Amino acid sequence: KKLVAAVISSLVLLATPSFASVNRMSVESLVRWTGCKAYVITSNQHSAARSYYNPNGVLYIGTADDIPKHLRTIIILHEAAHCLQDQETPGGIYSRVTTEGRVALELEADYRAADLACRFGLDGTRLLRELFEYARDKFGYQGDYYHGSLAQRISRGEAALACRVVPLQAP
Repeated sequence: KKLVAAVISSLVLLATPSFASVNRMSVESLVRWTGCKAYVITSNQHSAARSYYNPNGVLYIGTADDIPKHLRTIIILHEAAHCLQDQETPGGIYSRVTTEGRVALELEADYRAADLACRFGLDGTRLLRELFEYARDKFGYQGDYYHGSLAQRISRGEAALACRVVPLQAP
């Protein structure tokens, strides 16, 4: 019985993505895991804060060490979320977006980033909140015209459905 329990425990640990696995995983592997099919370009000469999705099917990800690694992960997932939005929108992501609708698009990408992080086994709500608190504390970021306020952006992580899954409890 002990051997079976040890094997099951080992399999669960191997099958559960951990924070460390994100650090070892390549940016492109993480992007592919989300379902994004964009061409991925990375540069350690640029900050993750300068990452963006180009609706021509290219994802630019900065990998410089100026932002903590765990926060870079949620940025990658935010940009991958834009890729998914684009893939799901007939005519492309920007065919339906007005200047006013841009905030909704960005807030949806924040939501999806947190949701994807939780699906990956990370605490997406915490990661998104930490990212924006870091940006506020380090750069004075309070939100912006295209992305929404700091409070709006943090709240999207709190709404992510995959982050609210309650583990099964034994009776």
